Amino acid sequence: MHLPAATSAPATVCYDSNQDGDCDAGEPTTLTSGTGAYRLTGLPSTQGEGAALLAQVPAGSGAAYTLKAPVSRPEFITPITTLVQVGISQGMARQAVETAVARQLQVDVSSLYGDHRTLSAGVQRAWHETLAAFIVHQLQNGTPLRVGPSASAGTDYYVDSFYYTDATNHYLGYSYSTGSVDPATGLQSEYSFSREVRDSQRRPIFSSDFRWVLTPSGWMLNMFDAFAYPQTTGNPFVALSPTGHLSIASAHDEDVGGQTVSAAVARTAASTNGNTFATINLPAGFVPPGTMPAGARLRTLRYAQMASPAQYLSDSDRVPVNQPSVAALIAAYPRLASGTPVTEQNTALIGSRARAWVDAWGSGQSCWTQFSTNALGIRTCVDADLRATFDSAGSAIHFELCDHAFGGPPSSENCRPAGSAPLVAGILSGTVPSLRVDPMPEVAAPFLGNQVLTEHQGRIYKATPPMSATTVPPIYTITQMNRRAFSALADTLRLAAPNPSFTVPSPFMGVWQLNAGTHSRCEAVVVDAAGDLIGACQSPAGAMTIGTVLQNGVASFTIPSYNTSFSGQFAPANATGNWSHNATLTGTWSATKY
Repeated sequence: MHLPAATSAPATVCYDSNQDGDCDAGEPTTLTSGTGAYRLTGLPSTQGEGAALLAQVPAGSGAAYTLKAPVSRPEFITPITTLVQVGISQGMARQAVETAVARQLQVDVSSLYGDHRTLSAGVQRAWHETLAAFIVHQLQNGTPLRVGPSASAGTDYYVDSFYYTDATNHYLGYSYSTGSVDPATGLQSEYSFSREVRDSQRRPIFSSDFRWVLTPSGWMLNMFDAFAYPQTTGNPFVALSPTGHLSIASAHDEDVGGQTVSAAVARTAASTNGNTFATINLPAGFVPPGTMPAGARLRTLRYAQMASPAQYLSDSDRVPVNQPSVAALIAAYPRLASGTPVTEQNTALIGSRARAWVDAWGSGQSCWTQFSTNALGIRTCVDADLRATFDSAGSAIHFELCDHAFGGPPSSENCRPAGSAPLVAGILSGTVPSLRVDPMPEVAAPFLGNQVLTEHQGRIYKATPPMSATTVPPIYTITQMNRRAFSALADTLRLAAPNPSFTVPSPFMGVWQLNAGTHSRCEAVVVDAAGDLIGACQSPAGAMTIGTVLQNGVASFTIPSYNTSFSGQFAPANATGNWSHNATLTGTWSATKY
């Protein structure tokens, strides 16, 4: 019989005969060996329904914690068997608990009592190791474990991020749950919302580049507000992204009714309460007045994302070259022979950096000054282009750094060789060719970072590569305000806090490709779960901010400041309508759902 791993000091294992969660005098007790093995004798011939084995693990790399297991399954005492025993303590029958825990953690029932170290290295072993590490982290931080939904679960939202400059310039992102659970799957859905105000009209808009992610079935346009995010119930719980990747998370709520608003805001700051990131960001020195109302809560959310797919932003990550594939890119820009002038035609523009940091050689000087001291230009130019050529075999990339200070197109007058690097060809998600610079030269890092060159829809993009699913990821912590708490803060800022109340999402929720004809240009827009159509169209009058789609599919709104109106009708897969400006310039629009 074993613990799942050796501990820094022997752990105390006992039979908790009185079910008080502690190893008391007179209860059968032993210590583990250096390998985590234990032998426990003196157990009674019959045990109670909730009888458990405890393993009290002393403080080592973190606080001390206690693992549990049903006494009838003593082979391994692990974080997962601890959750099983928690369910039994909640009054559930063991077989029902096993089914519920397997669903809650997205594992097979047969693996609940096993040793994950015996699994072959790969995704499944990494997932079990991640679950074990996360549950231990939860125990060390005092976050209660729970099997199944909370009795108090209901409709509410929690703020993921709030950036406030003033009433005409702020951003809010929040996650909303209806609290309902699908009995067939045991999953509940969470919905993301993003709102930004950045003009004197205080009109909510959505301004975000469109993110494409690579799934096993191909590229998918993934706007956070356009999808439901299923998650299991209980604590911890597993969240399933639309791309099929898993995250493990835990949540612990604290009532802050009666506390000052400023004290609650302070709890959300980075490095406070163990937070990795701040969720409420107010101007420096601003102290919001007021007191939190009854029902105001702060949620400590801890999470670890098991993996992430390859992804890119549709505009900012596009490589501005007219080539349909990475193979064509290599063929179109062969390495320049010695002495060949650099031109726009014979080098590929990989990226530009404007207003990059200015280092020790000072502002007001061009990159030319830096080149005179370092021929490879290992510092970032204030305003520069990174251009590239390739070996014919695609095994190396050669960089030219071009200084904007001289103006005009790239040439031998404003470009200098900036080194070479090995180029590694790969396949993303088993289907999409990619090129990776490895190792990445310092001069190229500000332009490429850890991105790879890949292809989609006849264009080249710089994509963030997928994060490995075979290693245990880091655990992040944030502190979020719920609806009541954020409404109190919004009141002090004289803002209208959102108040979603739907129980069923809009039937038109999703990403839509919108075409507004020759007089206007619309990028893809999103209908979110509340039925808000978010995005912006460019018209002769300026930016037209999109409005709301009703449950019956009718969309109609007016922007008085632009004297522009927008109306139409949505169906499940397509939509059509009209727009007009000053009652003289008119047009039609159409949309199809991705």
